Amino acid sequence: MHEKLNSNNNEPFLLYKSYSRIYTNFLCEVLKSAGIPYQCRLRGGLMGRGGTMTGIFSHASEDAFIYVPDEYREEAQQIKKQVVGEKEEDS
Repeated sequence: MHEKLNSNNNEPFLLYKSYSRIYTNFLCEVLKSAGIPYQCRLRGGLMGRGGTMTGIFSHASEDAFIYVPDEYREEAQQIKKQVVGEKEEDS
């Protein structure tokens, strides 16, 4: 489900970071349907955030970082605003 960014010299733009796999998956699907290349990097796993046990469904508690190429920044930000609003989940 997670697409690779085009290989060019531009640095990717961090569009969204989240602790919610639901928001992450939904935003990735909308970006994909809009034809916007993205990369989703997940960090977490069995121990989740801060080394605390998160339970059997640990995949739901990974930190997600969604990047888009800089030339898609404005369009991707508009989509993000419509899909998840203005906020980012930092905690």
